[in-house]
Amino acid sequence: MIECGQAGQTIGPGDPASLATVVWAQLHGLTMLLIEDQIMGVKGDGQAVDHLVVQCVGTLYDGLRAGIGG
Repeated sequence: MIECGQAGQTIGPGDPASLATVVWAQLHGLTMLLIEDQIMGVKGDGQAVDHLVVQCVGTLYDGLRAGIGG
């Protein structure tokens, strides 16, 4: 997926394997925090969880795009 994004110029340059590890680490970390109920204010609130996931993925994607045009 990283390579496809780089080819389509929606993800900036960098080693695809390293960038994929960053994506995996962030999403795995968020998932584990949610599973273990370690994030205050979202337990049992599907909308709050959805908002947090969208915010995290958006921030991650902004970082992946950061190398474009810079």
